[in-house]
Amino acid sequence: PVVLPVELSLVPDCVSSYEDVCNALRHAVHLCELLANQQGYIPNTYCLRVSLLQHLLTAVIPLPLPCSHPQRASRCFWAASPMRYETQADLLRLLNLACRHFAACCFSIRVTRSFDAVRLVVV
Repeated sequence: PVVLPVELSLVPDCVSSYEDVCNALRHAVHLCELLANQQGYIPNTYCLRVSLLQHLLTAVIPLPLPCSHPQRASRCFWAASPMRYETQADLLRLLNLACRHFAACCFSIRVTRSFDAVRLVVV
């Protein structure tokens, strides 16, 4: 069997635009699919996928600032420019795929207190 390399470093450490968010999500979903398809050859794929998606959703993609924040227009790229419909649809589709991978992995890993906290924060 041919085992394809799983480059977890494809997911960036920070994003600063809608396109960066879509690319980061696209890379994460692709890596989750690679790990899922090669789980017989790569150990601990469930843990790797959960860790990847946790890092992406809690550390890489920033939360939008509140509507009442005085510097929202200048410091928050979510509010800085309008989002096109195709970008919005792509973002929602990629979030759906990432959440499916996360949910499948969550039900495949033994639950501990710390992992239960991860599930609550990410979802």
